[in-house]
Amino acid sequence: MTCTFTDIIIAIMKKHKIKSIEVEFNGEGDSGCFEYPRFNYCDSIKQGQEYFKAVDDDLKKLVATFDDDFVEANNLSDYVEKQDDKYLLDIKKGNYDSSLHKFLYDFSRDYLENNYGGWEDNEGSSGKFVWDLEKENCTLHRQVPVTEYEEFEENI
Repeated sequence: MTCTFTDIIIAIMKKHKIKSIEVEFNGEGDSGCFEYPRFNYCDSIKQGQEYFKAVDDDLKKLVATFDDDFVEANNLSDYVEKQDDKYLLDIKKGNYDSSLHKFLYDFSRDYLENNYGGWEDNEGSSGKFVWDLEKENCTLHRQVPVTEYEEFEENI
């Protein structure tokens, strides 16, 4: 498999007419917080249990095509489980509308923790992950507070 995690998300977005997905975060305080993933649709789509079940079914089908190299290269071992040489989605959707919502929430949080440790400390960083169907990419927009010091010297 020569695609990326973002390619998988974009494939789901194309099929289900999702124009973009945003996952916002704010690192103030000691633990930081993430907003619920927001889906922006291409058309007025009737969302509901049937729609999100179809999204989840397609996500599960794509996960079944993953191989060991793909899982390792994209740090997905926390989200999938291997059984009988096939990967299965290992996400409990809980209060989320779909497993895709939970998957993106968990992936975004883990990405920040693995690549920008301390994003949630003190003033912390804030921003959002944006998966864009038109551009076929994911962009991390991140704002980091910076404190500058100037040194002054004077003779007294």
